[in-house]
Amino acid sequence: MDYKKYLLEIAALDHNFSVTMLILVILLIAIIILMFWACLITSLVRNVILLFGKMAAVLICLVIFSTCVIASVRYEDLQSELRHTQQKEWITEKKQTIVNLETDKSSKVKGNFFLGSGNISSDNEKYYVFAVKSQQGVQLKQTDEQFEDIKFSDIYIQEKAVEKPYYLLEKWGYKDKRVEKILNGPFVFDFEKERLTFVVPPNTIKSNFGI
Repeated sequence: MDYKKYLLEIAALDHNFSVTMLILVILLIAIIILMFWACLITSLVRNVILLFGKMAAVLICLVIFSTCVIASVRYEDLQSELRHTQQKEWITEKKQTIVNLETDKSSKVKGNFFLGSGNISSDNEKYYVFAVKSQQGVQLKQTDEQFEDIKFSDIYIQEKAVEKPYYLLEKWGYKDKRVEKILNGPFVFDFEKERLTFVVPPNTIKSNFGI
């Protein structure tokens, strides 16, 4: 199901639901008025009108409730069908240049690297260290602090022929932005997957083995 077909289905569902509810409400109001009129008369017809009026009112209330439930289920089915037929892709949320500490003279930290790695001894949690420029100078950042919701296993390093190294913060989302607004509404708790990719020049990654 594409976006346009979804909108047409929703519009038809809204129209049918509105018309049905309008008719049911009018019938219910008419029955209540008829029962009120029956209370004002003293003929034998009064009890018959009240009896059938109560039965009809209860029946209409049940139909109204059933209509609401059916419409709600149909709304969910349409969203589910839309969700399973739409393509997803990695969407860039943020792109920022990282700096080489050796070439940046404003940094007091000495070294020649774009990325470093380490781990927290208490729970052996690994992280990467990288440097970015700010208005006050160069700052060292840790991935476990800067990107708390991203697991270390979702962090990647790519070597490419780029002019300046950078990192990409991406989320796994719907290709069609209009669909994303529908399926990721304010009351939808869908935990989106994120990943972090560092793109650095060739031969930046060095492996040192000690025996």
